Amino acid sequence: MNPESIIQEMGGGLSAVVIVGMGIVAVALWREIRRLNDARMEDMKDANRAHSDLTKEVARTLDDLAENIRQTRRE
Repeated sequence: MNPESIIQEMGGGLSAVVIVGMGIVAVALWREIRRLNDARMEDMKDANRAHSDLTKEVARTLDDLAENIRQTRRE
């Protein structure tokens, strides 16, 4: 339904126009919030991937250092 027909169904007048206007604004804000939440989720996924990669690299480095220490003790 278009806004004009909704206003007519409500009996017209300023209150009907305000209610329809507020509904349109609410829908626009809801869409923007969803868009921002989706973007934030993608940011979080990217940050999580970067953190995971860094954690793996640190673990590899620590394993290499521990192996070097073990070899040094054996010699």
